Amino acid sequence: KGYYKIAMIEDTGRETDATSGRFMPMGGAVNPIKKELIRREMHGKYAHEKIIPEDIWEWDEKSVSDLIGGFFATDGSVYGTSSDGEFFKNVYVSFGSTSLAMLGTLRRLLAVRYGIYATVPNRQTKGRKRPFWQISVNRRNEVMKFHKTIPLYGIKKKTFETLLSKWKPLQIKNYSFFYRKKQEAVGLL
Repeated sequence: KGYYKIAMIEDTGRETDATSGRFMPMGGAVNPIKKELIRREMHGKYAHEKIIPEDIWEWDEKSVSDLIGGFFATDGSVYGTSSDGEFFKNVYVSFGSTSLAMLGTLRRLLAVRYGIYATVPNRQTKGRKRPFWQISVNRRNEVMKFHKTIPLYGIKKKTFETLLSKWKPLQIKNYSFFYRKKQEAVGLL
């Protein structure tokens, strides 16, 4: 259902160009992916108007993880902060878009379906026509969950695996303990 089916279209009845893999023109025939975008009223939208359709909550796990992986593979990034030149003290996975609505749904999907909590969208406007929003996954246990459940492809997959293999968690030497004060009843208003 949904994205997974669109991505897995094999027999479209149309020939593809051997070198580019693109569909060959067929006298007005519509690309099946374009047809699906038109059906969902998403064709021709600007980037800031795009959304993830509500029926995604009915999709199977593989379809949802493939869609999320596709988002991060195209408009996402994986990076680390170095502590000593050889190992990384932090590894991050992030995704950015001009569509705040799409990012909100993506954050909820990660949290509800996979228990991966991304940061609140960070707004960036400097030098941009429209606000650009970015979320990131940066806690170690959630980055590892992301790695196990969300497929990345190509160079991002290779980079992510390299970063994870050289990820040395920051060792904290001084611990501070915080205690909650006992709450006292102060009366009724």
